[in-house]
Amino acid sequence: MNNTPIHRLQCNMLVPGKNTPCLHYIPLEEGVAGLCDLSEKFLCDEALKSKLPKLSHSAVNVWMRCKMEYYYSQILGISARESLLPIPMKIGKVWDKFMENDPNTDYKALCDRLEIEPRERAKLQALMRAFEDIGIERVKGIPQLQVRAIIDNHTVHGYIDNGLSDGFEEFKLSSNPVYYQKIGKIYHQCGTYFLADPSFEYVDMKITQVPLLRTGSGQYAEESIEDFQSRIYCDILSRPAHYFIGYDMNTRKWGKRYYRHEFPLEYIEKQYRWVFQEIRDTIDRGSWYRNDHSCDDPYTCMYQALCRTGVMSNTIYEYRDKEEVLLRV
Repeated sequence: MNNTPIHRLQCNMLVPGKNTPCLHYIPLEEGVAGLCDLSEKFLCDEALKSKLPKLSHSAVNVWMRCKMEYYYSQILGISARESLLPIPMKIGKVWDKFMENDPNTDYKALCDRLEIEPRERAKLQALMRAFEDIGIERVKGIPQLQVRAIIDNHTVHGYIDNGLSDGFEEFKLSSNPVYYQKIGKIYHQCGTYFLADPSFEYVDMKITQVPLLRTGSGQYAEESIEDFQSRIYCDILSRPAHYFIGYDMNTRKWGKRYYRHEFPLEYIEKQYRWVFQEIRDTIDRGSWYRNDHSCDDPYTCMYQALCRTGVMSNTIYEYRDKEEVLLRV
């Protein structure tokens, strides 16, 4: 296992400029640490000495799980290649695009890019076809609406699945839908959005059950992928409320509504404040360390190979696209 310590951030490519931390510096929002234009850098080391990165619900989760995971993903901008992501994350990406309802989305190309295997594609195709054929209501809003909150002069941001005038929708695809029906499991993400926009009064959690039917053994040993997809489709039509949680056949609506007052917003704001302080302290002291207890809990960390060897394999990892980051500022 690689035990090389991570020292205080110090860039050996620093080229001081007038009114800028470095000539390689790419500014983002005011008060937020910007990017570096060098190919194997992400955030500017020099800027991080006086500014912090933006925080999101997911970034806070990463921070609390493991400092090194945060360092690799948020400071160095390293991520696992999409084709190597866990299956739930892959199919979740496809479902998110389906719920965005962009008619220009090429789902086959997306599945090809993610290298989703045929049985998982069959599940997705059956769900999408059934959703449309049942005629489930789609609420028109703003997909991937970005929201921001300022806490102690630091930026918290997030992307809402579907922003509405007085609330928002969040879409989840899960093999265990009960998980997302518990306020304790959704309070931080949704609470972040309530903090960012005081006009939001509710969130509609729209949760979809991943089909659990199997194929390739027993009586289905010789079943084709097409027949497997058809069998899932028929099962969905026979009990749509099982798959689309909260579905009402009379209204064609679905989901479960939670209201603003149900979320501990004061605590969430304090938590962001504490995490910002901890990140500032860690950067200043260079105290980046692993949490070895989280390497395989709740799933195998995608940074294990990097953590153990100190080597970034281009077959496993890639740097985040800075142009995409800039487009979303």
